[in-house]
Amino acid sequence: MTDLRPGKHACLLYDTEDEQRTSTLSFLMRSIEDNHKCLYITDTYTSKTILRCLRDSRYNGDYNQVVVIPLQDTLLSGNSTPYEMIEFLKSETICALAEGHGALCAIIDMSWMAQTLNASDAARLIDYETCLNIFHPITYGRFTLCQYNMRLFDPKLMLNVLIRHPFVAVGAELCANPFYLSPSELSENDLPSILLARGLNEIKERKSVEDELMIYYKEIERLEEERKSHLCLGLEEPEAAKIDLQANQPGLPYQG
Repeated sequence: MTDLRPGKHACLLYDTEDEQRTSTLSFLMRSIEDNHKCLYITDTYTSKTILRCLRDSRYNGDYNQVVVIPLQDTLLSGNSTPYEMIEFLKSETICALAEGHGALCAIIDMSWMAQTLNASDAARLIDYETCLNIFHPITYGRFTLCQYNMRLFDPKLMLNVLIRHPFVAVGAELCANPFYLSPSELSENDLPSILLARGLNEIKERKSVEDELMIYYKEIERLEEERKSHLCLGLEEPEAAKIDLQANQPGLPYQG
């Protein structure tokens, strides 16, 4: 997993345990390499299970940087408010920095929410995810990955979770989320209009990139034809054909 800079708030929406395990191990290994303390809050895996998986992957990092905490030992269970949850993560971050780590990388397995989920719990969960974006500045030494098992949650709730995460974990990589809505956008209480505008803008950006790619590939064809023509005539390969077009290839429509 790449680019785990402090301040990032990401989610993993997964269907299988293999997806969760692969992403978690990649996250942990990269965090250890960056001298980050790794805090995994989960009822799914024990500390022994996580350490065994790391050893089975033949990873030779410092396992002492990994701390697995059962959910019941945190403020994330029960009736704690979103702000109490944030304060818990802040406290853990301060401890990690005091111990000499560069940051705290927190993985939170949210499967427990599905066990007794009601309307009040769902609202509290959404408030929590929104608050993380307010109290998660890039200057603060924490990276947070929220894991959701999509088999356990309603798609409508998962959509609300998705739009509240600036980044999404896809396998072992982090991707900027083009559907992310900032707290200020969400406060406008007009989600359909905002998503419609975002979708239309995404279509326009994709069309722009497609047009650039078409020009790019046509230029490649032109240069290749010019090169072949020169070679057939016994002439030296034209300088234009030696240009590194790869370096000038159009980028993706959303860079984050």
